[in-house]
Amino acid sequence: MVLKNDLRYVKSEEAFKQAFLELLDEMPKEKISISLLCERARCSRPAFYNHYVDKEDLYAAIIHDFVEHLHNVSLRHEANPENPGEDYRASSEDFFDTWLRH
Repeated sequence: MVLKNDLRYVKSEEAFKQAFLELLDEMPKEKISISLLCERARCSRPAFYNHYVDKEDLYAAIIHDFVEHLHNVSLRHEANPENPGEDYRASSEDFFDTWLRH
């Protein structure tokens, strides 16, 4: 049984996400294989499948994290609306730049 609050689980999950984003800078999403992801993340293939069904599932998790981050930024600005645009811009610029390249 995998415990999602286990430090090894959390670290490998972050490693897979980081590896995927790094590989996106080097090649189109379609060229990224599970083997490349595991090699870059320094995690085993079974560890990958403990987290994700396939690489599209990983991609969806990254998108979900980004949307959740934007939601949290918007909640902060509801409480303190001094400069609402700047955090959105900073949060989304790199993401959309990578997304548009691929």
